Amino acid sequence: MTGSGGAWEALVPAERLRRLNIDARGAHVDVHGWSTAAVHVLARRRSGEPFDPAGVHVRRSPGRVYVEVERGRWPFSPGDLELLISAPQDAEVTIDQSNGGVHVTGMQGRLSIDAQSGPVRVTGGESVNVDTAGGPVEVRHVHGRVYIDTAGGGVFVEDAGGPVVVDTAAGPVRAVGIMGSLRIDTGTGSVYVERARGDIMIDTGHGDVRLVDIFSPRIYVDAGGGNTTGEFAVLENGYYRFESTSGEIRLYLPAGSSCEIAAETGHGTVRSNLPLRVHLQRPHQLRGILGSGRAVVRIESARGDIVLGQRREAGAARSEDIAEANRGHRRRQAELAILQLVAEGKAEPEEAVRLLTALEDDHTGKG
Repeated sequence: MTGSGGAWEALVPAERLRRLNIDARGAHVDVHGWSTAAVHVLARRRSGEPFDPAGVHVRRSPGRVYVEVERGRWPFSPGDLELLISAPQDAEVTIDQSNGGVHVTGMQGRLSIDAQSGPVRVTGGESVNVDTAGGPVEVRHVHGRVYIDTAGGGVFVEDAGGPVVVDTAAGPVRAVGIMGSLRIDTGTGSVYVERARGDIMIDTGHGDVRLVDIFSPRIYVDAGGGNTTGEFAVLENGYYRFESTSGEIRLYLPAGSSCEIAAETGHGTVRSNLPLRVHLQRPHQLRGILGSGRAVVRIESARGDIVLGQRREAGAARSEDIAEANRGHRRRQAELAILQLVAEGKAEPEEAVRLLTALEDDHTGKG
């Protein structure tokens, strides 16, 4: 451990490191994953001025390294002290931080961040859990689960395997490239979702909702007083429900969609240019069938207008995307059915493996 003037550093051997615990109340934290079997800690003031490093502690136990900063040790403002930490990339990381922000890159294990304020940015990880009282949150390129709970501040999630859960009292939410299920609950603030493939549930008290390039088997949106615009593919046996109190709902479906549609508004109007076989049409209500009607679309608004249209850009490539999404959905349903048989004792594990392998071969064209 060495220090001079405005900086202090330590290098701790960390063979077989399982977890890195960082308690950095009042410091900005920057964690970077590397391939070296050691943890390197550099503490310094962002202003470049000198400080007493006696309040920074690094210790280890079997499989763990602890980095701790004493709360209230220095008179300068929170966040002026920063910790630059390099750690084995496959370690699990837990960060407890009160002011100054958190930035994590290059880690491949599970990440858990509890921050009182300041921005949180994460790139990479097996799974990410963020709990913050305020400040923007940005999470990218996570293999699996993402859970974000914030009292305020914008949230951006990109390229996540899922499931993804975002719970925020206020602030816009943007989710792009979500492969698993997506759930967003916000008191107020807009919601934008693009390139999602799993089930979607969105509940906002007041804020506009926009869905773009969606291939999900199930969608539920309650936009409260906000407007909703949705551009999504209708998958076989899919279920899509949209609700609002006073906001307008506009939905655009690709050509060749097959679904049963029921739209109703209390004090608005319902308009459609879809090639429906109409069963019921009134100024406030519309029911009809597109194609063979193999999916269900329900739209309800207390006081807003409802507009249904067809996407102009839908074409051959779009049809191929929809067909692939349908194949993937059927495959997931078949996998769940096989696993359920094993759970109920109606199939042996060996038989399940054979069936799952056959599904994989059929999906990849090997069979």
